[in-house]
Amino acid sequence: MFLCIKPDFSPSDTALVDSNLCDSTYIYYVEGIDSAMNYVSSSNLDTAHPLYPPATGPKLRVATVAGEKIIHIFWNKSNLPGIKYYIIDKWTQKTGWIINYLTDTDRSYNDTNVNPNADLYKYRLRSVDRCGVVSPYGNTAQNIILSGAVKNDRRYFNWTKYAVWTAGIKNYVIQIKMPDSGKWQTISPTFDSATGTWNNDSIYMNIDTFTCFRVLALEDTTATAKDTSASNTVCVLLASRIWVPNAFTPDNDSLNDVFKLVSVSLYNMIVNNQVVFDFQVYNRWGTKVFETNDYSKGWDGTFNGKKCTPDEYFWVVDAHGLDGAHIYQSGTVTMLR
Repeated sequence: MFLCIKPDFSPSDTALVDSNLCDSTYIYYVEGIDSAMNYVSSSNLDTAHPLYPPATGPKLRVATVAGEKIIHIFWNKSNLPGIKYYIIDKWTQKTGWIINYLTDTDRSYNDTNVNPNADLYKYRLRSVDRCGVVSPYGNTAQNIILSGAVKNDRRYFNWTKYAVWTAGIKNYVIQIKMPDSGKWQTISPTFDSATGTWNNDSIYMNIDTFTCFRVLALEDTTATAKDTSASNTVCVLLASRIWVPNAFTPDNDSLNDVFKLVSVSLYNMIVNNQVVFDFQVYNRWGTKVFETNDYSKGWDGTFNGKKCTPDEYFWVVDAHGLDGAHIYQSGTVTMLR
């Protein structure tokens, strides 16, 4: 069946550009009609096949964990003209490849039917243009699974290798989620291999929450805009405990001027209207000279604004650990001036 594609040529027109065509052979002819619309003359038939670029699959840029139950993927546009939609396939360890998992007209997708803390997921895409031409598959992208454990007061981490970038992976870094700001901060040296271990307990001792970590894969590219992929978040906890010094010297020399404890994995201050940390200091006559519910604070050797006498003082700590332990300790400290 022939369709009229341009009904209003002028007598001087001798050419036509036909666009938005599909990967097919087209047959054309021209009809000439006199001004009185009485006579019609038809040309010969001729065929043409438009230049249609060989289809390539959409390039998946990143698969990254974007939340507790979210994996975010996004991709570059296919080279097919007039893309109508994308077909996403998904692979899980239980099901294998799920063909035609879903279709999407955007260039990104948030998969919420996932458990990135435990499972590996792979994705691949095809594109479909307005003519129904389906591209081959592009590359495959998969998330990073991070696992962590504590052994002998060291945090050990292992992660699966990230796979997607043509140029490869430049390195991996480990980040910690800062409890005050909630922002991620890089704290480890870079790792070139897929797996590694990391230990740096001394910096983050006094944190009254679980210490949470993730691994970040960095794309090996010289481009200004580098892609990154984040793993799931792993929160690990050291056993709760405290250390209390047995002497201090409040002489304003910036050395051991304050009597304070060092703690690991304790709740701080007041939680749900319940005092969960209490630190008290008494003199030899039973007078309480200092008290705090904040383990970051300590005693400066004064009472009611006056310097206390160098002596032996009694202290009591009542604390609760994030691991459920109740810590009650007492002892003595010597003040030296």
